[in-house]
Amino acid sequence: MEPVIDTKAGMGDLLERLLDRGVFVKLDLIISVAGIPLIGLSLHAALASIETMNTYGMFGDWDKSSRAQALLDQGPAQLSLADGENTVIEQFAMVRTQEGIISAWRPGRSYLTNSRLLLVRNSPNEVLVDLAFQDVVAIGSFDIVEAGVTIEVLCLADVSGALVLVRTSEPEIFRTVLDDLLRRASVQVTQIDSADLHAAFPDVSAESQLWHESNGEGGWRPGWGTISNGFFSFWSDFERRRIVEVDMTELEDVTVERRFLSGPLGECDVLCLVHREGHRELAFVGKDVHQWASSIRAAMSSEGSTSP
Repeated sequence: MEPVIDTKAGMGDLLERLLDRGVFVKLDLIISVAGIPLIGLSLHAALASIETMNTYGMFGDWDKSSRAQALLDQGPAQLSLADGENTVIEQFAMVRTQEGIISAWRPGRSYLTNSRLLLVRNSPNEVLVDLAFQDVVAIGSFDIVEAGVTIEVLCLADVSGALVLVRTSEPEIFRTVLDDLLRRASVQVTQIDSADLHAAFPDVSAESQLWHESNGEGGWRPGWGTISNGFFSFWSDFERRRIVEVDMTELEDVTVERRFLSGPLGECDVLCLVHREGHRELAFVGKDVHQWASSIRAAMSSEGSTSP
């Protein structure tokens, strides 16, 4: 970049130069008190468009990686289909995933094509389910109750014996289309009895999506709360791991308080769990916090009566 001095340049000229050729700023500053130099500042800065920066060999790697991530985040627009494959129906869906001993529902978009079931998560971009119809050997469904609402869960068994548990926004339509596609693909499947499927589903007494306040670590984070086997746990969608696990017998109090929260949450009810150790508070928000409070109190009472 060659230095240029133009005393008649206006704001438009400055913006044009900034985007087209770039601006280089050099500043040397010394702060003195009573004639004694105390602080020195030497600043060298370059301001330009990313295209100009790349021309001069700056930010090349960052620009390449950010563009690649942007393409991934486009999600469904980048759905990879085989030749002759087309999407028949698309719905919001969740799939049951298992990471270690923790199970959680992970949201995404489900795609029934003429040859397989796809469930894709947009951000971060990843394929949660990719099941070809030819690999399906059995199918069934059963109901679960979540915060007082009955929800139908569809179960697909593949040739390896693995079970894929899926819940969709319109389960009746999804199942009708799936059955028709399996028939068109000449796939013979057996029906799984709903009673048998309950045995494969974890013993969960309460579960739904919540937001957890991560103190000083980025505000409120979305995820899934679960009460199972005497423990309350929270799976963070952001960190893709369990970040809270509390034994019910270690909780001192459970309340729901009306609070004003910063950001888009605004004023809402907050589920507060107080841990006996240090009276530490765990805060959660969600549409079912009153039901959660009742479920946790019931679990605390049950665990307290059975503990030695």
